[in-house]
Amino acid sequence: AQYWLGKMDLQAADLDRARRRLGEALLAFREVEMREELADCLEDHAELAHCQGHAQAAVRLAAAASAFRARLAIARSPRAERRWQARMAALHAALAEPQFGAVWDAGSRLELGTALHEAQSLQAGAASLQ
Repeated sequence: AQYWLGKMDLQAADLDRARRRLGEALLAFREVEMREELADCLEDHAELAHCQGHAQAAVRLAAAASAFRARLAIARSPRAERRWQARMAALHAALAEPQFGAVWDAGSRLELGTALHEAQSLQAGAASLQ
């Protein structure tokens, strides 16, 4: 339930509440090994980072989530894919090439644990994410 509430909070731009709820969901999904939901939640953390003005962290988390999905062959639904493409367009607008590509490459090489730690750093309001 926290995950869906966090998604609603993110959509409503209630970033503090979204941060808390999505953080709780991320930990729960990892603990019970719900891989598809973990990938979804990591993508939502990328959006949260973007909404907080942390473009580089957003791109790294998006790349890590994308790589995780690819490794496990977890596809998005058509609707989720359209949202993903819109998120990617927004991230490209926020971080121009060649910086986007360099940050994406670095994010795609992150170990899952490192990506989850970075997502959790959003919970602490870490300004160092840029």
